[in-house]
Amino acid sequence: MSHVLVWIVATITAQGPVMTEIKDPAPPMSEKVCKEFGDQHASRMEDWVRGRIQAHWDHPVHVEYRCEAEGRPA
Repeated sequence: MSHVLVWIVATITAQGPVMTEIKDPAPPMSEKVCKEFGDQHASRMEDWVRGRIQAHWDHPVHVEYRCEAEGRPA
């Protein structure tokens, strides 16, 4: 079964706390590969979020992920 990676991001902005989910544009992959990718790239995702909100590199960002079966209903 193919899986897609969904990032869960939490941080504080000038407007207050923000928590959101971001579906990764990577193509569907096996669950094992999805988990390996999430483990390897979580810190890069934190940096990406800091860049998106134009925050300092030491700004606190919490990132987790989940691997969803492809085609899972919303």
